[in-house]
Amino acid sequence: MIEKDVSSNQRSALNPEDDSPNLTTFDLDSGEWFIGDRKVTPEEGNAAFRKHLREHVSVSLDANIAEYFQTKVGKDGIDAVVNRVLREHTGSEPQ
Repeated sequence: MIEKDVSSNQRSALNPEDDSPNLTTFDLDSGEWFIGDRKVTPEEGNAAFRKHLREHVSVSLDANIAEYFQTKVGKDGIDAVVNRVLREHTGSEPQ
């Protein structure tokens, strides 16, 4: 993944067809937040957005466990497989 500097105070060139645009702080500060059809405060919007972010963790697995997950990897990748197994085990819903 390539990380990009979004500290610019200038508006980015947003393309409605781009589902992952590069946003600047200007875009975020001047935008409007909606949850469904309801306009919300920037604080509410940020909280809702952050609720769905994934947290990066580093885990060491036993060789046989790592091999198990490697055999289950499809187009989604190992992260998705581990998340699915852990969600099933904990009974939690995807975010």
